[in-house]
Amino acid sequence: MDSVNELSNYRTLYLMTRRPIAPWLPWVYGGVTMILLLILTSELIAPALDLRTFIVFALILVLLALTVVNVQLYNRVEATLKQRVMQLAALSEISKELYLTLSQEQVYKLVLDRAYDAVNANSGAVILYEELEQPHIVARRNDNKVTTGSLMALDAFREAVKVGTPVLDKQINPASATKSRLLIPIMRDATVIAVIVLESRRQHAFSDDDLSFLKQLAAHASVVIENARMFDWFQESRNRLQVILDSMTEAVIVFGEDGRIALANPKVGELLDINPNLLIGEQVSRLVEHADLQLAEKIGFTPDALTAMFGKTGHGKTLDGAHYRYVLNQTNQNTYIERTLAPVMNYAGRADGVVMVFSDVTEEQQAAQTREDLTSMIVHDLRSPLTAMNASMKLLGEIGSRDEALGRTLKRTTDTSQRALRKMLNMVNSLLDIAKMESSGSLLLDRDFFQLGVIAEAVRSELLPLADELEIKIAFDIPENLPALKIEGEKIERVLLNLVDNALKFSPLNSTITISARQQNAEMVRIAVVDNGPGIPDDQKGSVFERFRQASGGAKGNRTGTGLGLTFCRIAVEAHGGDIWVEDNPAGGSMFVFTLPAAVTVAHDEH
Repeated sequence: MDSVNELSNYRTLYLMTRRPIAPWLPWVYGGVTMILLLILTSELIAPALDLRTFIVFALILVLLALTVVNVQLYNRVEATLKQRVMQLAALSEISKELYLTLSQEQVYKLVLDRAYDAVNANSGAVILYEELEQPHIVARRNDNKVTTGSLMALDAFREAVKVGTPVLDKQINPASATKSRLLIPIMRDATVIAVIVLESRRQHAFSDDDLSFLKQLAAHASVVIENARMFDWFQESRNRLQVILDSMTEAVIVFGEDGRIALANPKVGELLDINPNLLIGEQVSRLVEHADLQLAEKIGFTPDALTAMFGKTGHGKTLDGAHYRYVLNQTNQNTYIERTLAPVMNYAGRADGVVMVFSDVTEEQQAAQTREDLTSMIVHDLRSPLTAMNASMKLLGEIGSRDEALGRTLKRTTDTSQRALRKMLNMVNSLLDIAKMESSGSLLLDRDFFQLGVIAEAVRSELLPLADELEIKIAFDIPENLPALKIEGEKIERVLLNLVDNALKFSPLNSTITISARQQNAEMVRIAVVDNGPGIPDDQKGSVFERFRQASGGAKGNRTGTGLGLTFCRIAVEAHGGDIWVEDNPAGGSMFVFTLPAAVTVAHDEH
């Protein structure tokens, strides 16, 4: 324009100021007039502005307008920064509050309260959303009417669960009092575990800064919720464990890696005569110094051994003496205690401590002693008459040899009787050896040099009449250059006798039992008794060497045994330093295999 005279509101301005008015210029920024510059003159009629003057005024106006805009921008940025700083400070305080809260219910309420206050919402709720549980509201604020179903029906809710990021609801009913709604998912391992729903009665109530703040709050909440869940799980597990421990008939003490006692159940007081409350939280090194407590002695250790054992628990090392029995004298009465040790392993496979379980085995020990005494008595009482009967049968056979016909009859009779008597003596001797082994833990051996072929031939001669009767052959597969064995010949002969006799029970007619041997290495000889019987089921192979155990699989009518022969075989072989086990015969049947030390090895060791 050339002058203000062209403006329609010129006269209005003149009447308001009562003074002549020069041209004026508006500055418009973003559609809003920012400033109006009036130039007053003393003339009644304002002169027209030339171009130069107009440009000067325009530049002045631009500078003034930019100054105002900069001030406004500065104020806006400053306000935003202040709000951001306040939110960050609030987030820091919220984090402290959250991490100090271990109850899930309190965590949900605290998260909602802080989110609600930070964005000035009018109502809000937290929905727990898990696959294994029905979604439900776990916290709410200023809205008692909202339901889980109504919130889950929102498209924005489904979108928040699907994408895992905050969602602004753009489909709010215009007639509703709610004008803005924001949904913030709480994630754990890329899975939504809860959703925060915030509502406001204001349009565009939630800013980008609010979204950023709430996302960070949700991230903190995820960690804290997981911690609270772990704490609840730990508390529940600990309570269940405590109930189990309190109801156990065994005493249990748990030691930490540093020797501090973490747990002791009430049975410790009853069984070990130690008040468990005096143990929990205390160091072993301090407890062993109390002579009146007698901790080490009552749990089956010496003070030095108990203090030193915790150096062996690191990195999952096997504890020495995992099973141990000892006698605890209480009120002039002996109580037999069986102590079992086991390392307490952490997730990394490293031992963090030791658990000790103590059982009262007094009745079991007394029963075992009674059984051992009875067995010993029976064995000794049977052995003498059986030996006398065997000698009498031998003498009777010698007397009958003067009459040829009578001699043959007597020989058959006495041979059968002698075999039966020797078998009974073998069983009695096995019982005696087993009893000695169980009572002393070892079996004394009278070793000498023996050739396996000689022992095998003696076994075949003993069992040949029975084998002929069953039409079963006993064959050998023993190399001539097999080294001699330094063993107690009588016991190894009984081992072979038991194994071959056992094979005769289960072998079919017209089959062959083979005694084979090979030098396994420079130290051991491998011996096997192979039959063609029905074999032994896999689930029984580990138990056939137990006392009074008999494997199934024999044909109907086959002879049965006492279940002691294989037990004696195991004890005798292990006493010689060997092993015994059972395998399947590839051609059908079983292979009882055992190892014995070669004589050269034994001689070298003794030298």
